Amino acid sequence: MLQGVRWTVPYGHEQLIEELKQIPGVICRRKGTGCSVRASVDIADTVEQMVARPGLRDYSNPLTVDLTRLPLKLHPWQRQGAEELARGEKLGLFWACGIGKTSTALSAAILRDARRVLIVTRAIGRDVWPRDGIWAAEEKNFNIVLGRTVNGLPSASQIGAMRRATKRLSDLRAKGADVGVDFTVSGSAWANIVSWETLEHHKQAILALDPDLVIFDESHYAKGRLATRAETAREIAKSRLCWLLTATPVRDRLRDLWGQLSLSNSSAWGSSWIFVHRYCAAKPGRYGGLDSTGVSNVDELKARLAFSFSFHTRREIQHLLPPKPIDIIRLPSKEIDKT
Repeated sequence: MLQGVRWTVPYGHEQLIEELKQIPGVICRRKGTGCSVRASVDIADTVEQMVARPGLRDYSNPLTVDLTRLPLKLHPWQRQGAEELARGEKLGLFWACGIGKTSTALSAAILRDARRVLIVTRAIGRDVWPRDGIWAAEEKNFNIVLGRTVNGLPSASQIGAMRRATKRLSDLRAKGADVGVDFTVSGSAWANIVSWETLEHHKQAILALDPDLVIFDESHYAKGRLATRAETAREIAKSRLCWLLTATPVRDRLRDLWGQLSLSNSSAWGSSWIFVHRYCAAKPGRYGGLDSTGVSNVDELKARLAFSFSFHTRREIQHLLPPKPIDIIRLPSKEIDKT
C-alpha cells in the first residue's frame, strides 16, 4: 500500500483530478464523497500543496471574485488569466511577449482588492505599468521609484534622471495616467514600481511598506540560488502573495527555474538541492562540486508547472489577436532626396 498523503477531492474539480493522475506515484480512486488521492512519500508534500494549499488552493471554499469588474478591453485569454490569478488558481503568467501580461496582472490585482502593490520589473519597462493602468487599473495611482541615493540624498545624476522621467511621463499624464516619480517607495501610492537593479537598495523601505501583493515582472531575473538580487527578492516575497510574470522562465539552464519558483512561497518545490537532483540530473562534478546542467523528469516538471502557472504562446492565440494595422505614408520625392 502506498504511504504518504491521503486526501479526498470533492467532485466538481475534474481538472485537478486529471492533473493529479498525470503525476507518477499518485493513485486516484473515485468514492462516494469524491476522489480519494494517495501519493508516495517522496511527492506527498507536492500533492498536498496541489490539493489544499491554505489561502491559495482551498478548493472547499474557493475565493469568489466579481468578474464584472474586469475591463471590457481584455481579450478572452486575459480574462481567464486574471480570474485564475485573483482566485489563487495560478501563481503566475508564463506568456509570450506582447500578449498582455501587464494589463492582465493589473486587472487581477483589482479583482483581488489589493491595497498596496509592489511591482518589480526592469528599469526600461517601468513606464509600461502606468500606461496600461490607464484602462486596466482606473483611478489607481502609481509611483516609479528611481535609483540609489546616498544617505537619503540624490546625486546630481539622479536629479537629472528625475527631470528626464518627469518630462517623459508628461505624455502619460496627459492621457489620464496618475503616476509620480520619487527616490523612495510611497505609502500613498497604490502601486510602487521598483527596478530589479535597485531592489536591494530599497529593500528596507519596501519591508516597512509591507505590500500585500508583489508582482515580479521578468521573474527570470531572480535566477541563481546565492545571487544577491534573488536573495533580496525572496526576503521581500516571504509570507506575501506573489505573482510571477515572464516570457522566458528558462533562459539558460533548467536549474535557474528554482530561483523563480522559490518566490511563490510554495514549499512544494523544496530546496535547491532537491530541485536540481529531481529535475536537473545533478551529479558530482568532474572537478568537484555539483554538476546540475542536465535535465531529468521533464514530463513531471511540465505537469507541475502547468498546474501552478498559466502558459500561452503567440502561436496559440494568434488567431484571436486583432489584425495588424498597416499605414502607408507616401513621401514626396523631394523629402526622399533630403534623406
